[in-house]
Amino acid sequence: ESKKTGRCGSYRSIMGSCCSRYCADLRYPFFAVDEPGYGKIDLDKTFWLNDQSTWYITLIKLAIFLLITVSFIHAWITRGYEPPIFFLAYLTHWTVVFQSVYFACSFLCTVWPKTWLVNSAWLMYSLGINNGLIVFIIFWATEYNPDSYVLDYWQVSAHGIFFLLTFLDGMLINRTPIRVKHVLWTQLWGLLFVIWTIIFTVAGIDNPFKPDDESQALYNVLDWENNPGFAAGLSAILLLVGVPLIHSMFWTFSLCRRCYIEEEDNGGNVEMEQMEEGLAEDNNNDEQETT
Repeated sequence: ESKKTGRCGSYRSIMGSCCSRYCADLRYPFFAVDEPGYGKIDLDKTFWLNDQSTWYITLIKLAIFLLITVSFIHAWITRGYEPPIFFLAYLTHWTVVFQSVYFACSFLCTVWPKTWLVNSAWLMYSLGINNGLIVFIIFWATEYNPDSYVLDYWQVSAHGIFFLLTFLDGMLINRTPIRVKHVLWTQLWGLLFVIWTIIFTVAGIDNPFKPDDESQALYNVLDWENNPGFAAGLSAILLLVGVPLIHSMFWTFSLCRRCYIEEEDNGGNVEMEQMEEGLAEDNNNDEQETT
């Protein structure tokens, strides 16, 4: 007989060089569960599935999902974007969409554990935290100006708090085993957004939040009209170097939080019990013969 036991965040989950584990992870399937030499990911404990689910974890995930989603809708309605669809022109707002979808999937996994939901939460987590950190850095390092920006709940939440909530949920409440290959989705989305900023400039679309005599660029660092060389170089560095580095950092964090299934072999105990029963039976037979 064998008994399944859990092993979460033990030293074996981070043993070996990061380089060797990184190379091994590149060979795993996109949603790999088996990690040769380390174990099999315990999806129930990782994503709070089936009998591992508890009402308070479900409630926390639902509350955060509603917080992000309602905040997003409220900002879209009240912040005066004209036309309203222009609200979706920014990377920040798409990142909040990814984070909201992640929490929706993460919540639903606890009440309706389906493989496609688990995989969706798994993938959306990488998109949510990778883009979340990029948005955080770009906004606070290059866009924010205390003279022109009035910080309010939405600005702070969309450029920091929602990212932090997503990171903590996927890393501390869940134990999301980030896969190296998941970086491809962040790079693909980044490429699509860069193409969008180029189309935005070439098509001559006006930015309703900037005067006509200033650059209409969505982000100052991606000004394809006045500084295309810098914009192209920064885009290439972010996509080919920055995103992989950020993803690798989060991947390293996830090594310490992975939860594995272990097979505890009880064969030796069973055999010992059988031997003891046999000896007891022999002793009883000897006593009967003596009498």
